[in-house]
Amino acid sequence: MPTDLPKILGESLGTEFVTVYVGPKRKEFIIHKILICTKADYFSKAFRGGFLESNGSMDLPEETASTFTLFVEWLYKSNLSEAHTRDHFIGLINVYIFSEKICLNDLGNRVIDRIREIMDNIEKCMTPALACYIYAKTGDSSPLRKLCIHSLAYALWEGKKRRIPSKEDLYKLSRYFGNHEELFVDFFDYVGECSAAESTPNPHLCPLGLEPERVCDFHRHNVQKGEKCHFDQEEDPFTSIWEIDDLEVFSDFDPDSMSD
Repeated sequence: MPTDLPKILGESLGTEFVTVYVGPKRKEFIIHKILICTKADYFSKAFRGGFLESNGSMDLPEETASTFTLFVEWLYKSNLSEAHTRDHFIGLINVYIFSEKICLNDLGNRVIDRIREIMDNIEKCMTPALACYIYAKTGDSSPLRKLCIHSLAYALWEGKKRRIPSKEDLYKLSRYFGNHEELFVDFFDYVGECSAAESTPNPHLCPLGLEPERVCDFHRHNVQKGEKCHFDQEEDPFTSIWEIDDLEVFSDFDPDSMSD
């Protein structure tokens, strides 16, 4: 973090900082306390409550530095940079999983929008191997699980009239689904829904190109807390202080190469 950052931001974030140590090697992140506590209740309860973290430091040993770096980027920009690379795509998947751990819907919604944008431009982003990884890291009602299922089904039926997997497809799926009961059930439950439909909706479409009701297809909003879609929100009080434009050509991406 640049040493002159408080001067760039003025006095809005103050001069009080907290330290987060991430991963087994305890990579150090120094962050404005008011920012992280205002934007994430999880950290507000930790740093402002009666826990050990109230001393201004905490450990996240199960997270990775790359995941937390993207989280910090969102904290200060209220958005995420665009980069169509394999590492960035997998990074977004892991940031989404992190957002569910800390119950941060706004971050998760923005991340899943980025994921859908990449998937709309690159074929075969979602594979059974990646779906298994996601199912192992998320809960029953995760919108990312829903995206997995819809994406796998769409990939099978793109441009085809049939509404059931072929024998060859079933053999491929069985390699991964055998030890993932929830994934197996959810997939074929959705297959049943699609069998009566005239077409399988494309889940990869960039949200900005969709009708309002479809923008939130894979979002999560807590209505009781008054949460609204970020497309409808007023400007964030912590506005972007810099812009990153590192759009790259996405090539040689094969999620099947991931270890389970």
